[in-house]
Amino acid sequence: MARLDDVILRSAVTAVVARVLDALVTSSGVSTEDLRTRLPVLALIMCPDPAAHQLVWERCWRPLFRSIRKQKLLDELDQQLEDGEGLSRPHLWEDADAGPPHRA
Repeated sequence: MARLDDVILRSAVTAVVARVLDALVTSSGVSTEDLRTRLPVLALIMCPDPAAHQLVWERCWRPLFRSIRKQKLLDELDQQLEDGEGLSRPHLWEDADAGPPHRA
């Protein structure tokens, strides 16, 4: 009887390999960016001790962490720009629909 983690791992590997092959053969919409996310996750799942393997640490953990951190920072910046004054409202007049006030 197969262990549950073996079944999950086998399913994950099968799904990723199938998508990679499908993308290479038919260009079905799997982007390079999609693969850059999925393959490191797969390596982390497959590696018995990711912290002990320098290549897995450098090529999988760190890039995924940076990607998550970068997206979080961009989301927070977008939220601040939407909530606050300044860049979300670069004009100085009160009624944005009326346009700038005319000066004499």
